[in-house]
Amino acid sequence: MYMAILNPMQLWRNGWNGMDVIMDYEFYIGNKKTAIYDPCGFIKLNYDFFSPLQDCFTDYTCSIQPLQRCCEKKLLSFFYEQTKRKININGFYNGKYTSVLTNRNIYILTSIERRHIEVYCNEDSINEKSMYMFFCELKKHVIRLIFADKLIPLHASCVYNKKKNIAILITGESNSGKSSTCWNLRQLGFECVADDIILYYDNHIHTAIEYLYITDDFKERFQINNSELVCAGRKHRIKVPKQINSIPACNCSIIITCGVNNQKRTEKLTNRESVALTIDAIHRQWTKNYDEYLAFRTATARMVSEADTAFQLYLGDSTAYGLSEIITEISKSKPSGRTTR
Repeated sequence: MYMAILNPMQLWRNGWNGMDVIMDYEFYIGNKKTAIYDPCGFIKLNYDFFSPLQDCFTDYTCSIQPLQRCCEKKLLSFFYEQTKRKININGFYNGKYTSVLTNRNIYILTSIERRHIEVYCNEDSINEKSMYMFFCELKKHVIRLIFADKLIPLHASCVYNKKKNIAILITGESNSGKSSTCWNLRQLGFECVADDIILYYDNHIHTAIEYLYITDDFKERFQINNSELVCAGRKHRIKVPKQINSIPACNCSIIITCGVNNQKRTEKLTNRESVALTIDAIHRQWTKNYDEYLAFRTATARMVSEADTAFQLYLGDSTAYGLSEIITEISKSKPSGRTTR
């Protein structure tokens, strides 16, 4: 597996304004770290969106550079002209996975072979209004590198109750209630250990979290006052403590969120093949070629077969009661399993 060994904390570079500055960050998907190098200081925010880069070991690298330095500018300009009516375009182009945020003049190109992401933009492209959009697009590129390393990313949250030694993986379509379910389970004694994306490999769920991202509606509905605005009119985030790094799949139950429905509450799923197919359908846009699709299908089938129990959850007036039923059912059927780490 590719591993970059650098020492950025001791490396002072010449900044955009001619002064010696260092602007390096990191973020995790599962236990895979991406280092972000911003020597020109283009990430201009009034708060720290990413954590500072802590050490010299990283799985993937990302560099942010001025748009005029892009050696493929003519190619990308043509791509931009053909798609300028759209806000967000991504796909393989000229051998690289490419994204264009057309209304921000941000171009992102990923070299799978080098495990490196190149970001080209203008000095004012990344700011408070565009940061969250840029972050979401950047995660898509890291997912491509994760697939290249034969690992399986899942669009899911995960919660864990240390006292009961119960972990629950929460997956579902976008806007189906994953964050709401995660927050409700927090009220029932669970801690959120992964938000949005987890990794599955070696029969373990690998987690990483620093913040839980929520909408304005979510913030108002649950009366949350201690959040930080990261995208005006769209997203806030709540800092959460990270408890664990990985969970054996046999210790984990699965909840598939199905949106709002006050006529239904929960349903226990006993057909494991059907559960795996449902998870595959949720992630149908994640895989970009047959090899990725086959690896994903094989891994999700294995994960579901190892999981303790599986449920569908419908959100509504009795969501908290439904989750209490699920926890009771999990406690009854829970094997001794292995401990988390």
